[in-house]
Amino acid sequence: MGHSPIQFFTPAEKKFVRNVIARLWPEKHDNRGSIVPGKRLVAGVAFFCFDSLFLVAQQPSPELALDEAARAFEHGKTTEAEQKLRPILEKHPSDLRALLLEGAVLDSAGRYSEAEGYYRRALKIAPASAQLLNNLANHYLASGSRSQAREFYLKAVA
Repeated sequence: MGHSPIQFFTPAEKKFVRNVIARLWPEKHDNRGSIVPGKRLVAGVAFFCFDSLFLVAQQPSPELALDEAARAFEHGKTTEAEQKLRPILEKHPSDLRALLLEGAVLDSAGRYSEAEGYYRRALKIAPASAQLLNNLANHYLASGSRSQAREFYLKAVA
């Protein structure tokens, strides 16, 4: 069963994450003024690698419905995306891709406490998923929890 990758980050979101990484891990210079590679470089490289990744769900998932929900979300139709995701998650409560997408949909609507529940469920399934850890870090940053955001960004690039 093949999965089609979803572009989880828009150019604006990529720029936002680059700025966050720059604020959390400022560049360091040596005594000659050259940039010293460090966490910022690693975080930036990891971010762009994660953008092109997608997760393979633990259980079979209804690909067409998930793709439709993803397209609706990409076009800013969060209500439609949520309506398409609800039956998928009822039938496949451990579908990683659906859990991540639902978390992102709820985050985009500012419903952070609801979104966190979906991310936490996903963490139980794939605790080492860099994509999930990155999304969770973005969630905490958007909801105003900088220290938790930093913790999950560090886990994502570890």
